[in-house]
Amino acid sequence: MSTPHHNAPDLAAEVSALKRLVRRLLRIVESDAERSQKIREFCSSERISPAFYYELQKQGRGPRTMRHGDGCVRIRPEARRDWRRDRERETTQAKNEPKLEKVMLGPKAVEHTERSLSKIIAQGINEAAAERDHRPHANSDKRVTKATAAEAPS
Repeated sequence: MSTPHHNAPDLAAEVSALKRLVRRLLRIVESDAERSQKIREFCSSERISPAFYYELQKQGRGPRTMRHGDGCVRIRPEARRDWRRDRERETTQAKNEPKLEKVMLGPKAVEHTERSLSKIIAQGINEAAAERDHRPHANSDKRVTKATAAEAPS
């Protein structure tokens, strides 16, 4: 009577081969993660459109880039990490800031707002003019002195 272990094939060689293959694949993946990317590759890996990438660059919020001797623009892994960190920081700050809601005003509200602003501006101008009129002039002391002298009995 034979036992199942005696008939089982020796899997040690296959396991060893699989381990070598996994190590090789990991090296490929790691080296791929550490290489610079073309803009198209960067957009694909970050799941953004090239149009959005260029809009971010225009706003000064895109990743740092470098140009190879062949003229190809590339994004290094460090620049990609920095870019991600900056976007995360923006998101955190946006969550902590109070939100201002946009309000659509109808024609009557716009007219009312314009009238209110006109009144506020006119009020400010009137107050400034009143302050100017009530300010003592440099010669005001002399006028008071002459008037006081003319009114004083001799």
